[in-house]
Amino acid sequence: MRISLAGFRSSLPFSGLISSCQSLVIEHKFSAKEICEAKATVYRAVANWKRNASLEERNIGLKK
Repeated sequence: MRISLAGFRSSLPFSGLISSCQSLVIEHKFSAKEICEAKATVYRAVANWKRNASLEERNIGLKK
């Protein structure tokens, strides 16, 4: 027996608001500045990850 969740979802409070927000996010066109800031954030995150991985690797070598 299949149970449909469509009726359940529409009965939840704020379901219309949530779907409206989802469509706004999906339709958002990112500006060049937003894309540049996102790329910079990713670059910093990757650099931090590499630095932490290197430090962790060195610390493991010291413990042996």
